[in-house]
Amino acid sequence: MLIDLKPLFCGECESIDISCQLDFSDETLLSGKPLQKPVTVKGFIKRRAQVVFFDASATVTVTAPCDRCCTVCDEVLDLNLSQVIVKRLENEDDDDTYVLAPDMKVDLYNLVFGETVMNLPSLHLCKEDCKGLCPTCGVNLNTQNCNCNNN
Repeated sequence: MLIDLKPLFCGECESIDISCQLDFSDETLLSGKPLQKPVTVKGFIKRRAQVVFFDASATVTVTAPCDRCCTVCDEVLDLNLSQVIVKRLENEDDDDTYVLAPDMKVDLYNLVFGETVMNLPSLHLCKEDCKGLCPTCGVNLNTQNCNCNNN
């Protein structure tokens, strides 16, 4: 979804409202496709004092195996997304700080996807107190007990 920022950069308007759903279901991450449900994005792109800001919230559902018991489960994340968008960089070291839009356009898909990936949790659990798998017999300790002698 390409958004034309020329009206903002040229002072023709103060903000552009954003309300959409993005489909990342084809994106492979963590050797799987954990973003099977649409990502809901609400926010705005706004000009303040010759600077263009992207501020939005995104609701992301991560569907993946639990890191302890391997049960596939959903985890809903509410992300706050914020970026400064510029037409050109004054300093090459700022490459990681700003979103570059030399043609005064920004791809909302890439912007939100990048922020989503950076905010994915490093540990995906079905529940906070997941017991995991028995290291001897492999039974899911959340659903049944085993007779192994593990301490």
